[in-house]
Amino acid sequence: MVKYVPLILSFMLLFGCSANQDKKEEITQAKAANQSEIRENEANKTDYSKTEYSGNPQVTDDSSLQKVGDSFWDEKGKLILEDIKEVNKTYNIGPMELTILDIKVLHYLPAYNLIDFFHGFTHEAEEFDFVRVQMKIKNTTNEEVYFAPIALLETSSGEKMTWENDFYLEELNGMYSGNEEKIGNMGFPLNNHVHGQEDKAKSNHLEWIKLMTSEVLNKEHKEIAGKKIIKIRF
Repeated sequence: MVKYVPLILSFMLLFGCSANQDKKEEITQAKAANQSEIRENEANKTDYSKTEYSGNPQVTDDSSLQKVGDSFWDEKGKLILEDIKEVNKTYNIGPMELTILDIKVLHYLPAYNLIDFFHGFTHEAEEFDFVRVQMKIKNTTNEEVYFAPIALLETSSGEKMTWENDFYLEELNGMYSGNEEKIGNMGFPLNNHVHGQEDKAKSNHLEWIKLMTSEVLNKEHKEIAGKKIIKIRF
């Protein structure tokens, strides 16, 4: 029996080495699979973030406001929903796809530290109404283009505002690289509106808004598609 001991020990050592090698290979494969999954998740996260709206630094989030009278407040102030129009319609302006998601009329009481910012857009910065348009914009070509989804906004109450009156400042106007897609908001103060006004002739209800896009320009800033006017009724 003694003479078989070295043989048995050799077999055990060989088996042990083989088992350890198999274990190492399993660990290596598991790490590789895990790294692959991490890279895939990161890639998906990057792609997703291009079209996921992440909020605005100076305006309270209105996503929870779905019924007239709903209100919400956070560290940026308080919002009250006065009107809402679900649109979800896509318009084509040359190579650009503009999808209007929804439009809201909101009353805003910004936080004290934001009042100076809003004084650059309205004299009633401590409390004012505004119209907010949420949209997605996509360049369907591989070429760089220039486009403004709302160059001019007009309301049934007689107000006319340009892109310069937009206080969301989410860089939806300007250059779109090939196949780039953006989602965001533009917001315009309604200086003709008085919150709580009982006179129906001066009520906060809008019958319609009219949006005019810019032309679409190529990278040489030559026009490749004309403006489009979009009228939306509440």
